[in-house]
Amino acid sequence: MIVRTWHGCVPEALGEEFAVHLRRTGEDHARSIPGNLGVAVKRMAFRGWEHFFFAT
Repeated sequence: MIVRTWHGCVPEALGEEFAVHLRRTGEDHARSIPGNLGVAVKRMAFRGWEHFFFAT
């Protein structure tokens, strides 16, 4: 099995906007790939930043 991971962060004020963007671009695209077994996103706020951990 191959697992691809990605981490990124944005200022907390942009967290919701980025979550929508990630859902539309990253999650939807990953789910459309034949053979992909799933997508996981963890979101965490820390010291003024919103962190996104993405795995497929």
